[in-house]
Amino acid sequence: MITTTRAYNDLEEQGFIASMQGRGSVVLSKDNQILKEQYLIRVEEGLLTAVETAKRIDMREQELHDMITSLWKETEL
Repeated sequence: MITTTRAYNDLEEQGFIASMQGRGSVVLSKDNQILKEQYLIRVEEGLLTAVETAKRIDMREQELHDMITSLWKETEL
């Protein structure tokens, strides 16, 4: 029971489902705005980490940009 409850809570926090007391849970569509916003927050956090790390090693902005562009082209979903 605890594992199931935790799983539902995690899915709701990540924007995959919405739960309503007395009505249960529903799966949200992939283009749901809440889910998109949560993914945007993840992207921003990752980029912030990358920028801070790059600055620590005195990497130029263009070098970081080039690295992101390269990774973008190499990655397929």
